Amino acid sequence: MTEFVTIKELRAHVGETVRLGGWVRNFRSSGKIVFVILRDGTGEAQCVFARDRVTEAAWEMTGRLGYEASLSVTGEVRADNRAPGGFEITAH
Repeated sequence: MTEFVTIKELRAHVGETVRLGGWVRNFRSSGKIVFVILRDGTGEAQCVFARDRVTEAAWEMTGRLGYEASLSVTGEVRADNRAPGGFEITAH
C-alpha cells in the first residue's frame, strides 16, 4: 500500500509515490493535462493529471471536479518552485 501523507510532509517524499488526500481549491485544464490545487489542513500542493498517464476513469473524474470536492491522489512527488506549496504530485 502506498503511504498516505499530508502536504506538509511532501518535502520528505520527493521521488517517492505517495497517497495524498484533501479538498480541491482550484483546477484548470490545458487540453491533455489537468492541474488540480489540493489543500489539506497543512498546506497546498499541485496535482497533475496527464491523459496518457492516468486511467480512463481517473481522466473522466477530472472533468467532473468541483470546488471543495474531496479527492485522494496517488502519484510521484516532485519539487517544483512554480507549483503552489513548492511541490507537485504527478498522478498515476
